Amino acid sequence: MDVLTHERLQWEVAAELVELRAAGETDAASRSPAPEPSDRWIAVPRDALRVAAVQYHPLDVIAVLRASPDQLKDLAARTACLCYWGRLEGESIRILELDPITATVVAGVDGRRSVADVVSIAQDALSEDVTPADLRFVLDAAVGRGLVGLVEPAAGGR
Repeated sequence: MDVLTHERLQWEVAAELVELRAAGETDAASRSPAPEPSDRWIAVPRDALRVAAVQYHPLDVIAVLRASPDQLKDLAARTACLCYWGRLEGESIRILELDPITATVVAGVDGRRSVADVVSIAQDALSEDVTPADLRFVLDAAVGRGLVGLVEPAAGGR
């Protein structure tokens, strides 16, 4: 099932890139960045993002299927949080492995939610003792990596 999820998410990201390109979208980073940090900022994906938690890493499953399908039953579980990141620039899809906290934060980024909302949703979803400040730090790190952009509310809609 994890391989099907992998294939579906790759397809969704590719389809979203086509839609963004057809709509004349450019890199999300070029959308009016706000001059001062604020929890009112809108967290926007740069450019298409999907996140999934898997029990069997799909690339491991695919490798076994290619090499020796009869060995699939011996494949050990390797849980992972994967981020499918489609970029308009370079027209590529990258698959990144994220830690569970980062994956939870990034999964809340939809281009409509404020920073405060993304942090609140992540805190509600996590059973760990994580503070809003910790989650804001994680979101800021995702911004630093280029996965997410922050824009003023008037510029955040897609």
